[in-house]
Amino acid sequence: MAEAQTPVVTGRLTEARIAYEQAEKQRKLAGLLQTRERLEQDVRRLEQQKQVLTQNLAKAKEYHQQLEQARQQARENRIDSALVKKLRATGNQLNEETIRSRTIATRLNWQLDAGASLTLNEESLTGQGEQQLLEESTLVIPGVGTLGITPGGEELASTRRKLKALEEDLDEQLKTLGVESVEQAEDRLSAFESAGRAVKHADELFKSLAPAGLEQLAADQSEAEGELEKAKKQLEATPKPDSQENVPAPEEAEAAFARAGTALDKAESDERAHQSSLSALKQARDNAQTEWQRLADEEKSPERQQQLRQITTDLANLEKQQAELEASLERREREIRDARPEFLRQDIERYQNAVNQLRQTQENRGRELRDIKVRLEAWGAEGWKNSSTRKRRSTISAIAAIRNCTAAPRHWTCC
Repeated sequence: MAEAQTPVVTGRLTEARIAYEQAEKQRKLAGLLQTRERLEQDVRRLEQQKQVLTQNLAKAKEYHQQLEQARQQARENRIDSALVKKLRATGNQLNEETIRSRTIATRLNWQLDAGASLTLNEESLTGQGEQQLLEESTLVIPGVGTLGITPGGEELASTRRKLKALEEDLDEQLKTLGVESVEQAEDRLSAFESAGRAVKHADELFKSLAPAGLEQLAADQSEAEGELEKAKKQLEATPKPDSQENVPAPEEAEAAFARAGTALDKAESDERAHQSSLSALKQARDNAQTEWQRLADEEKSPERQQQLRQITTDLANLEKQQAELEASLERREREIRDARPEFLRQDIERYQNAVNQLRQTQENRGRELRDIKVRLEAWGAEGWKNSSTRKRRSTISAIAAIRNCTAAPRHWTCC
């Protein structure tokens, strides 16, 4: 019965292993698909990150160049605003004094013929023009002589001194600032302030893209590019599942794999239990075979053969006694008819009981002997291939019966 269950148990184990392998395959496919999706997301993210960093690096370089240019412009036009302010005030004072001097200065107007010229303080005058004279001057007229011009008035002298002092102060300030005029100083100050604003703006833009510096931003861009190449290689090295194959979600695949593992564990446990049962049954069969062989050898021994012959002789004696008792019973029945019935009836009943008891004993021993022989022959022919505990017990009972049969037979008397 146990051996008949072997194909069923083996089939269940095979089915469980196939289901487990299929679940494991689906689990690996789900994990593979999940890995590819993650790598594809990483590639897209890193491509976007690289693009942003590349753009930021290009813009940062541009802003850095603008920053350096603005700084260079600031260095080239660096000027002290306070000194420029002072220069502006000095220039304004000089202009005011110049205008004022013009109102009180001696005016010299000339209009000369073509080719004619004059010399004013060693300066040649031609054509027409006008000059204001604040100091003593000399006018040379060719062919005529020299004229001396002396402007008059204390106010003019004071104005002349102020103008000279302001001019000297203005020249000193211009030299200090390294410019040639107030306008140039103003232009330099405007350029310096504009460059300062440009530096601040470019620095803000640069730091918004590269707060840690241009080198760090370039390192980040290079690192992102390296990670992108690595992710692309990993994606290329990861096999792509067949699009026609139905791949479950990772959670479903994991749950199915767990169920298949549990089923396989149970099938393997059942198979081990079945093998253990088979081993126990084979051991019992081997033990029964050994016992049968021992009994068969014992049956073939001279002592056992002598016991069987003794049993046969006892059976013959019993049959002879039975025949004698039956004959005696018949004689008693005839005597009953000729004798007193009440005494004879008692004898008949006693004899009848003895005969019945003897007949039953004979039949029982004969039947036991035949059963023993039949069973021994049947078990010997089958080799006890499918022997069980019940048959082993029957064998032991049979041996006990044989031994009982070999005991000294009882003898009954009819009187």
